[in-house]
Amino acid sequence: MKQQLTISAVIYVLAVSGITQLANAQQDGECADGLCGTPRQSGGGDANSSVLIQGADLGQTQQFGDDYDEDGIEDAIIGSDGVPRALDNCPFVYNPLQLDADSDSFGDACDVCTYIPSPVALDTDDDGAGDACDSDIDGDGVANDADGCKFIADAAQLDTDGDGRGNACDADDDNDGFIDVVDFCPLVASTESNHNDLSAAVCDTDIDQDGINDVFDLCDTIANDDQSDVDGDGIGDACDGDIDDDFVPNSLDNCNATSNIDQSDIDGDNVGDVCDNVTCYVIDRNNIDNCLNVNAPLAVFAGGEERIRVGETVALRIRANHSDAMLSYMWSVIQLPDDSDAVPKFATGRAVHAMKAWFMYEHGAAATFTPDVNGVYTLGLVVKDENDESYAYDVLDIEAYGDTVIGGCSMTGF
Repeated sequence: MKQQLTISAVIYVLAVSGITQLANAQQDGECADGLCGTPRQSGGGDANSSVLIQGADLGQTQQFGDDYDEDGIEDAIIGSDGVPRALDNCPFVYNPLQLDADSDSFGDACDVCTYIPSPVALDTDDDGAGDACDSDIDGDGVANDADGCKFIADAAQLDTDGDGRGNACDADDDNDGFIDVVDFCPLVASTESNHNDLSAAVCDTDIDQDGINDVFDLCDTIANDDQSDVDGDGIGDACDGDIDDDFVPNSLDNCNATSNIDQSDIDGDNVGDVCDNVTCYVIDRNNIDNCLNVNAPLAVFAGGEERIRVGETVALRIRANHSDAMLSYMWSVIQLPDDSDAVPKFATGRAVHAMKAWFMYEHGAAATFTPDVNGVYTLGLVVKDENDESYAYDVLDIEAYGDTVIGGCSMTGF
């Protein structure tokens, strides 16, 4: 195997005008339903500056749209008439193929019922099976067709008045005409004449044995001795399907106890910004703990692995955790297959932070690499934070295969 450490060419920072335009670019209709939150640009550019974006192999070289999950499919492309022309069917989940087996507009990657159309992706018991395809919607161990309250967990299945509606969801458990919230004895039928004469001993019940009388218990069939009710809606958190009352079900909410209808999650760790104490940009979607912590010492991510055809050109990307840094960088070849003379193009220079943990090169001088024979290539990336003069290092493995492609270009994401 050959060893090569010599680097060629120099890259300078993006023009200030390019950065300004990136920050101010029009943000048209991210996830037209308004749930995607703060716009997330996946790219942008004009005649004088450009931004490398995922999905450029789909034919886009400049982009001003929003792509929250960075899968190359914009959340929404709005035409001049205001009508969406394209919409990512899983705006929060990476799914470039946009597969949708049941054609319900929820992509397979985020559909809680992959093969059964469900216009609303509800999963009451948060077990991964949506209500439309779950034989036990509330997860209480009682099948829906036998459950007196199929949307409220109620393993005891108490039905005091025998009307087929379980006490957990029956407004008048004893069917005496006095609704439970005002009934002196909600589980003992009474009449106008004797209602107030029933003894406390007869009326004192505690179905869930949590020490709270059912008359006052915010969840009378689910033990909740703390009586926590975050949103103050009179339904205890233990039995409330939307604890923070932000209209996002608990099973989908990335901040269950804090209202955040926009579900903004800038670092992609599945914890909403309003309840996330640490900003750590996820670089491996299969392991959210593998991330770039903005408060940690300088760290860099070169991309991990790529697999492309011989002759294709891959963009060399830089992600680092110091967003306020000006980075000096150097790409080098650590390992080459026999008979290869490939070297990175525009391998040294400086880069400036663009968005999230991404850093950008000068327009027209983006670092790239083109393998020339079959085999595995290992590239090294060294960066220096010019503010504190700290260094970080990472590697990118590229597997090249197949016949040579003339003039090929790969912009695959990490």
